[in-house]
Amino acid sequence: KDHDEFIDESLNGEFPSWVTSKDRRLLESSVGDVKANVVVAKDGSGKFKTVVEAVASAPDNGKTRYVIYVKRGIYKEKVDIGSKKTNVMLVGDGMDATIITGSLNVIDGTGTFQSATVAAVGDGFIAQDIGFQNTAGPQKHQAVALRV
Repeated sequence: KDHDEFIDESLNGEFPSWVTSKDRRLLESSVGDVKANVVVAKDGSGKFKTVVEAVASAPDNGKTRYVIYVKRGIYKEKVDIGSKKTNVMLVGDGMDATIITGSLNVIDGTGTFQSATVAAVGDGFIAQDIGFQNTAGPQKHQAVALRV
């Protein structure tokens, strides 16, 4: 089945009604115009070298948007944005330039649900210009890149 029932064609490229006007403006901005709370850079030029560290720095039960800018690069991590980490936004330099990748999978002993490279449970999670991968491949059976 192709899951067409989940596609809202009435949006016509617009945002769903649950996206706030502030978040719409944020998502329509270019990366250079987004003011980040913290920066992640593998080369050490940011406050953190890993996405996991940056997520941990987000306030628990945050009421305002917490923007984590992840500079260009491939980040081999398992990122869990827990239920207390609310209103987190990950921003990268493009879905092919900033990639969070992992390879957890069923065959190697990780359940499908837990195989997610990035799992965002906290309310209000959004992402822009960033790629999420699970490189386990079909021979490893089920594997998840992003679970929201």
